[in-house]
Amino acid sequence: MSMTLTDLPRPQQPQQSSPKQSVPAAPAMTKWRYRCTNNAGDTVRGTLSAPSRNAAVNQLAMEGLRVVHLRPMGFNNIELGESKLKASELLSLSRQLGSFLAAGIPVIQSFEAVQFEAKKNSMMNRVIGDIVNSLKAGNTLASSLAVHEKRFPSYFVGILTAAELTGDLDTAFESLAEYVNRDIENQRKVRAALIYPSIVLSLSFVAVLVIILVAVPQFANLFRELGAKLPWPTRVLMNVSNFLETWWWVLLAGAAMSAAMYLLALQTEGGRHL
Repeated sequence: MSMTLTDLPRPQQPQQSSPKQSVPAAPAMTKWRYRCTNNAGDTVRGTLSAPSRNAAVNQLAMEGLRVVHLRPMGFNNIELGESKLKASELLSLSRQLGSFLAAGIPVIQSFEAVQFEAKKNSMMNRVIGDIVNSLKAGNTLASSLAVHEKRFPSYFVGILTAAELTGDLDTAFESLAEYVNRDIENQRKVRAALIYPSIVLSLSFVAVLVIILVAVPQFANLFRELGAKLPWPTRVLMNVSNFLETWWWVLLAGAAMSAAMYLLALQTEGGRHL
């Protein structure tokens, strides 16, 4: 029996699977603690969950609340500290905004210009970006700055809040620039004045260590050979020398840990006021 080509079984084409559509991941939610004022002027406190600071501000604004204080909460609902902007950053910010506003540039465009000149992914860039977004959402400059009140000195936000009411922001920023610059100069003078005492104190400390660790053990051996009875101050000094000679590494490790804890404390809000 003859078969034609049409009678042969046709190979089945592999079924192409439809590409899977990727589902966008939901943004990570952060818990925020806020302090706001309502239209009646009453203080409202609480917490909320939002993916970003701007989202939290907008969510509170939709409820008719004006943000006074807003901070993220970390593990076990503990408020996370915020480091302040550097004095040099505040000086640059104040000078630039004062110049832009004096030239007649609107507030939002002035902040955008400063943000454009700030380093990408820097704290200054993020803070100014939040302020710009808050201003575009219809919030006042005072409420926009209050969201980052811990990053600015207390006088900074207070002066700008008053200046916004009087419409004299350019003069306020210029005055803040002069104040910050004077503060930087004073800090530089204080550091320069402390250099010499610090050097003298360090050399004195080294000299005392040399005496205790080198000279005292030699005299101790001499006194033991002579069998002399030593007064109690000398015995105390010899015991201190023996202790340091044996446990110096413990003291060194303790000093290193103390310095590390001090540097970590400076990163918190409470530590900066020590």
